[in-house]
Amino acid sequence: MGSEAVRRGGRRLRRALALGAAVILAGASALVLELRADRRDWIREVAGDLGAPRVLERVATAAGEARRLELVNDRGDALASLWLRRPARLAPEYHVLVVYSGQETGRRILDLIPERDDLVLASPQYPYQRPRTLGASLRWPYDLRRAAFRTVAAGLLTVTLLEREERLDPRRILLVGASLGTPFAVLHGALDARVPRVLIVHGGGDLPLIVRSIEERRGRPWRGRLAAGLARLLVHSFEPLRYAAEISPRELIVVGARGDHQFPEASTLALFERAREPKLLRWTSGGHVRSTRDAAFDEVLEEIERLIGPPAAAP
Repeated sequence: MGSEAVRRGGRRLRRALALGAAVILAGASALVLELRADRRDWIREVAGDLGAPRVLERVATAAGEARRLELVNDRGDALASLWLRRPARLAPEYHVLVVYSGQETGRRILDLIPERDDLVLASPQYPYQRPRTLGASLRWPYDLRRAAFRTVAAGLLTVTLLEREERLDPRRILLVGASLGTPFAVLHGALDARVPRVLIVHGGGDLPLIVRSIEERRGRPWRGRLAAGLARLLVHSFEPLRYAAEISPRELIVVGARGDHQFPEASTLALFERAREPKLLRWTSGGHVRSTRDAAFDEVLEEIERLIGPPAAAP
């Protein structure tokens, strides 16, 4: 009797363990599918139409004014902030730079991109904050992805604002993704047919490769392999290689850095090769661009001026 009860208990335990394993496997499979899902429709839905932007800050500049705006959709949801700089008298033959840069750039973008009478600068800001509590750390993967997608949605609203509120021609836009701004710019360029040209500066594709390379250079190859595997799950939905081809038939210009310490040449080449024509690849030699004015940044400014031309005088 006792042995039979033990056998029945063992069978129940095995069934319970099998059921638990099946539930865990199903949950893990569902999570992987969710993380790898195409989010383009969700980004468009989040962006919606442009609501009334809120002015958060005004800064007088040498040639005009810069404003930090809170971008709001037509449902009243605040998506991200935007730095918008415009000269007081805009030259008739003007250009518009929409720049996605690194998380820490912020207001410094106003000093990094020189003012011109024929240049309007718009820079959507990445609304992600590093976790500071245990709860925030546990939510980190969700918050990271949500902030990335909302940044692209804010970029779509930026183009709408430039066209509708600022009365600017979107055909004059050069959409720029610098360094970690690359995924945002590539995804935005793939989604937004209003943007005629996309410029990627010292960026690339294959984000797991980038993460692994950074850790290996720091002497932590084991951590690089672990981080690359995690990145493959978390960032697949906004992996630049997934969207680069969809920028065509609009132009993609990729400017890589020789000896880049963040984006290996293999990453830059992978992005360029995945793109369709028309496309152009160029290289700079001064190292990876940073949010400071140095030789590498000056090389980047030269490449931008090569694309939009030298300054034109206002009337």
